[in-house]
Amino acid sequence: MAHHFYEAGADERALEYSLIAGESAARLYAHHEANAHYDQAIEILDRVESDSQQRIQAYIACGRSLKLSGDYEDALAIYQKLGGPEVSKGDRTVELAAVVPQSTVLAMPMLTSDPDQCREISNSGLALARELQDHRAESKVLWNLMLVEFYEGENREAAVNYGEQSMAIAQEHGLEEQLAFTLNDLAKAYFTVDRGDEAWAAISESQDLLRAMGNLPMLDDSLITSAGGYFFLARFQDALASAEECTEVSEAIGNTRVKAISQYVLGAIHMELGEIGKAMAALEEGIPMLEKMGWHLPLTPRLRLALFCGMAGDLKGALDMASKALESGANRPFAFAAMAQAHLSAGDNVKA
Repeated sequence: MAHHFYEAGADERALEYSLIAGESAARLYAHHEANAHYDQAIEILDRVESDSQQRIQAYIACGRSLKLSGDYEDALAIYQKLGGPEVSKGDRTVELAAVVPQSTVLAMPMLTSDPDQCREISNSGLALARELQDHRAESKVLWNLMLVEFYEGENREAAVNYGEQSMAIAQEHGLEEQLAFTLNDLAKAYFTVDRGDEAWAAISESQDLLRAMGNLPMLDDSLITSAGGYFFLARFQDALASAEECTEVSEAIGNTRVKAISQYVLGAIHMELGEIGKAMAALEEGIPMLEKMGWHLPLTPRLRLALFCGMAGDLKGALDMASKALESGANRPFAFAAMAQAHLSAGDNVKA
């Protein structure tokens, strides 16, 4: 219907049905199809008179679909366009709707190359949210600030502080979806400051909320959090169950980012269980996915794979990967350990 109205030049109906078609495709996790419908809706909005809610709906939906399909740079560009003067038209509500998801994307670990930029955008959004008394946006921006502090890693107590502020606002105003999001990532921050009981409680509540809402993308992220938590407690079978469910959900919804991370975690779990072949297979699948997403220098997964290759007797593979890591100058102790393991497995104690 959207295509027929579009071809007939009936812009108002074409816009309506493009948004409906995009939402239908997004519910089925058909991201590329959803993107095509949202692109058409945005094209129409760019040339006709429209209200602010129509612009927010189309641009935010398009950005969300791009983000879920792993196109983070394109998602960021869409949000920036929404906040620009040609689209926002000076409407502060539109500007807020644009700045909040920008800070979310910039807070993600594969894009946080400039934490100060993320903080600047987030603090701008926080001030605007408070000015407009938009509690949903306020809670979300505080969540974003938690993420950037957590992933930068220099001030995990600040991450916890932002997360607890976000949680309190979400609880006070009945924002269940945001509460689930915040709890999921607050759990990670709790783990890093030795507040394990609170971390597991946050994970449990988050997963209950996400399952009730049917939010598979965020449940996917929560499952990888619990897998990592179980791994560091040496509860490897529990970690394996969470990571395998995470992989299943990732494949069902086309979430390449979390699937790539789950393969890395699975590699570590299988290694601890003595299943070197499965460990290598998981990393060999996950590493190219990490690289394709632009994850900053996936040296740790590569070095882990180098170590596994050495233990399995693949001297050439282990030495090649470890040598590349040495050339980069990063993580040199781990690289030398992988090379030593390779030589030991080959029976060359002198070189080891």
